[in-house]
Amino acid sequence: MSTHPIARQLRDLVRFAPGRPAVANGLRAAVATVAPLLLGEALDQPAVMWSALIGFSVVLADKGGAYRTRAATMGALTIAGLVAVVLGALAGAHLWLSVATMFAVGGLLSLARAYGAQGMPVAVSGSVVLVISLAYPAAGLADVLTRAVFLLGGAAWAMLLTLVLWPVRVYRPARRDVARCYRALADHADAVAALAARGAEETGAPVGDPAALRSAIETARATLAFLRRGRPGESPRGERLLMLLEHAEAAFGELVALADLASAGGGRGPLPRVGAEIAELSRSMRGIAEAIERERGRPTIAVPPPPDESPTAGPVLAAGLPEAERAHARRLLARLRDAVLPAAEAAEELNSDRPTPVPGVYGLRHPRPVLAPLREALSGDSLVLRHALRIGLTTAVAIAITKGLGLVHGYWVTLTVLVILQPYPGATFVKGMQRVLGTVLGAILAALFASALPDPRALIALIFVLAVVCVALLPLNYGLYAVFLTPTFVLLAEVTESDWSLAHVRVVNTLIGGAIAFAGATLLWVTPERKRFPGHLASAIEAARRYVGAAFGCLVEECGPTGLAALRRRMGLELINADASLQRWLTESRVQPDVAERAMAAVSYLHRLGAAATSLAARPPIEPSPLRDSVPAYAHAIDAALGAAAATIERGGAGAPAELPRPVSADPLLERQLVRIGLLTRRIGSTAEVLNAGLRGAAYGVPAEDAGSGHVEARPRLPGRLKNR
Repeated sequence: MSTHPIARQLRDLVRFAPGRPAVANGLRAAVATVAPLLLGEALDQPAVMWSALIGFSVVLADKGGAYRTRAATMGALTIAGLVAVVLGALAGAHLWLSVATMFAVGGLLSLARAYGAQGMPVAVSGSVVLVISLAYPAAGLADVLTRAVFLLGGAAWAMLLTLVLWPVRVYRPARRDVARCYRALADHADAVAALAARGAEETGAPVGDPAALRSAIETARATLAFLRRGRPGESPRGERLLMLLEHAEAAFGELVALADLASAGGGRGPLPRVGAEIAELSRSMRGIAEAIERERGRPTIAVPPPPDESPTAGPVLAAGLPEAERAHARRLLARLRDAVLPAAEAAEELNSDRPTPVPGVYGLRHPRPVLAPLREALSGDSLVLRHALRIGLTTAVAIAITKGLGLVHGYWVTLTVLVILQPYPGATFVKGMQRVLGTVLGAILAALFASALPDPRALIALIFVLAVVCVALLPLNYGLYAVFLTPTFVLLAEVTESDWSLAHVRVVNTLIGGAIAFAGATLLWVTPERKRFPGHLASAIEAARRYVGAAFGCLVEECGPTGLAALRRRMGLELINADASLQRWLTESRVQPDVAERAMAAVSYLHRLGAAATSLAARPPIEPSPLRDSVPAYAHAIDAALGAAAATIERGGAGAPAELPRPVSADPLLERQLVRIGLLTRRIGSTAEVLNAGLRGAAYGVPAEDAGSGHVEARPRLPGRLKNR
């Protein structure tokens, strides 16, 4: 934890992501780029460079997933490129018109980041086309029209290659994502099985990697939602994939409850039979994943039968536990099997055309209006809006400097600014260093290649190789991607020119662009992650408060799984956001060890609270009794304490953790679950108070002893069935 953030950032420069090079994607990008160049060489038409440029960008924008999403992204990039190339060609001959165009159009294109991964290629590649078009003013309207025609032709060729000629099955992206989801589910089940088998003491850390599993489920959900959106009808294959995702969500919840059961007892000993049952179901989950990816035939998936609890069957399930806890373990395992068994049946029938009914699917809502993300991004505190303004202003400054001083090949200054600047300061540093170092090496390589290969046909062959290599390396390391991307674009943008002696000019321009980008990231609308983390953590506590309240409601009356799943999903997403924000904070600045430890502890306690709430929600409703009548009061106390903790983190204050009544129950397991939720709630409250003082002292310059004066009243909000009792 004492490692300096700069050292961590420098390690990121050479860190490789797990996986294999995307060779197929590289070959496809190279074909999309080089085919127009060969046509232009045969026709002696220099303007074909615009076809190659947009073709490379369109193929690079293909991130996989649903066909409709991919086509929409490529279409949006084509429209953005068309507008950019026309405006750039018209404005490029005038200095201040170029500056104004770069500020306005570059900023507007950056707002496409509001659409997430689908919008980023539009923002970046559209701006790249604008910069290059501004660097080469049009000789007349005929030149503008020629650029537009060739750009549209290159985009159409790239889309034809990507969506039609390069065969990708309609449901293959969904199969891959759902299969990955079941493999992550099996990994999580193995971790829970190992915990049950060894009977480890509670550590406070989440079991397995729930964030990775949640991310896998969300990825599969997004792909399936886009596949269904806008389709005139749904095939049985698509219906079964939806069923598989629903059962994965249900199994996730049962595994969380089983992990809580296995870890809550501490020193009471291992549960070997429980671990063995979970391990057998994990093998079934892996079989489901393999069957999902198999696109032919009808596989057979073995699902173990319920455990034999007869007196002659050997040791009883969860031996050594009271009968109430054994019954709870049996109930959880039965519910887990009830999720795995229909998933196995759906996977076996996945390649069949027979229709199948689909129950309600968790989290697949009606599509949002197209302009909704853009409207949200236009709010005053929007990170996307601030970044768009930062991009518009810094690139406009770069255009003014390069055109005002008449720098040779000055557009590389602006391109460097575009690629380096990121919404987060830490990401700007890492990507900036990778971009600068990669561009310097790439510019040297471009000069060496060009001087050794003066024949244009040889250069086109070299562009093919470089495009394959750079795109294949993109998933592994951005620095190496930049090394090979630079000579690709240098040779591509200047393939019709003969002056290859300016490598040092390109290096200098890259360094100037890096300096402008770092200045923009440091001076313009900077929102350090240390100021954003409290909001993310408060949102996670608030999501936990709602989920815990719903779990208490399940003790009063039977509750359906869909509502709980939505709340559990919301809590999981907020915890992912808090984890990511914490990591960015640790990367951006040097954090005091005690503050960092408190922040990590708060996130860890929230993970454990979610697991405890899931375990509580798995119980059947309590029969009418004094205990049932006391649940609302205890739930109100928990709710108020979590609300106070969220308010303390978000708005400051020194509200002491609320005193919680100790629940008393004739059921030892239920009493332990309630006490556990209360203990975690108190830990979150006390951690929030101490963390608030550290955050406000470290982040806002307030002395720790003076930070957080005043008490913030909590505003508890409980499920209706508890409010009225």
